[in-house]
Amino acid sequence: MGGKEHPSGGHAPIFESKAQNQNMDKDIGDCYLLCAPGPHVLLLVTQLGRFTAEDAMAVRMVKEVFGVGVMRHMIVLFTRKEDLADTSLEEFVTHTDNHSLRSLVQECGGRYCAFNNRASGEEQQGQLAELMALVRRLEQECEGSFHSNGLFAYAQVLLRGGYSEHQDPHRYYLAKVRQEVEKQKRELKEQEGSWVAKMLCAVHSCSHAAVYALLIALALILFITFVNLYISRWK
Repeated sequence: MGGKEHPSGGHAPIFESKAQNQNMDKDIGDCYLLCAPGPHVLLLVTQLGRFTAEDAMAVRMVKEVFGVGVMRHMIVLFTRKEDLADTSLEEFVTHTDNHSLRSLVQECGGRYCAFNNRASGEEQQGQLAELMALVRRLEQECEGSFHSNGLFAYAQVLLRGGYSEHQDPHRYYLAKVRQEVEKQKRELKEQEGSWVAKMLCAVHSCSHAAVYALLIALALILFITFVNLYISRWK
């Protein structure tokens, strides 16, 4: 999932970790205008075994730009399948020690496939068929609906020639872009905060359980010691 060609011919790297804030509102606004009323499927392309911290940050920026619900419409496509050798793709994904990658696949509902960069002929067609099967499965899961949010609604109004009451409709639209993206960033932070709180509660509960188990074990040891002493005294 790289940068996208800007309508003016430039490059809009809005999902790259090094993206600057300058002109970001315009780039994001143009991105929404290009894919309104919303995408049915988003394809995240990443190299097998090379999902880095920078890639994880790019995924986070996708959530910030499109909202947390966008992951429901995402498929992960790995390149360089040939690097797997004798290991299956499922084994690689299941046993990888890359926690960010495992989390990503889980968020995407386990929708992933891989392409052999050197494939040709039937193998190449088979890879494409596998990807399209995932797309159809996703469409069925979402009952044909596309990803949408408030900003897509604003984009559609602008495309239909709306906001005529404003002196500069496009400037008004860009203000809405900034407002909605900030809102989505807050929602993402809240979701992440809620997840951390749940993890802390789980750890806290486990800690209590461990303490109780330790106390029970000590009590049993003391009881057995007492019984042994009592028996030895009456022998």
